[in-house]
Amino acid sequence: MPTVALSARFVRRALCPDGRKKIDFFDACQRGFMLEVRCSGGKTYYQRYTDERGRERQYKLGPHVRTYKSSWRTDETVLRIHILPTLGKLALDEIKSDAICDLVNRMRDDGYACGTINRVIVILRFLYNLARKWKVAGIVGNPATGLTAGPDVQRNRFLSEEEAEVRFDQ
Repeated sequence: MPTVALSARFVRRALCPDGRKKIDFFDACQRGFMLEVRCSGGKTYYQRYTDERGRERQYKLGPHVRTYKSSWRTDETVLRIHILPTLGKLALDEIKSDAICDLVNRMRDDGYACGTINRVIVILRFLYNLARKWKVAGIVGNPATGLTAGPDVQRNRFLSEEEAEVRFDQ
């Protein structure tokens, strides 16, 4: 099992050796993070870890959301532009509510709309809910629970009682 720096350049160039069905490359920096390269040319990321009972487990990482969500490209863009530059160097269990609040406040100070900021919070909340559902080691809570940037722009408007009375009287 070779250990390498799993850079974007390495991943693009990685090939499966002739005569093998697949090869696993482990990242030199992130313990348990690996790239599986198949003879077909397919490549998949995995996170390998030992659970609380001492059993080795691994989770496939990748385009889970593409199978059911048509707006996955927007979510990927928000993740890449807003979340990863600020929180991407932290492990999931190191991200606390105050770090997310700092991100939200920075975005608010930079003039981002409530809808964009709320999208960041929704993506983080969803990410942690999935991590808990999949029993990712170290994830016990969701630091994005209860956070909001404020209401989105209202698209629907309802008549007030005065407006409704005027309308029906005429």
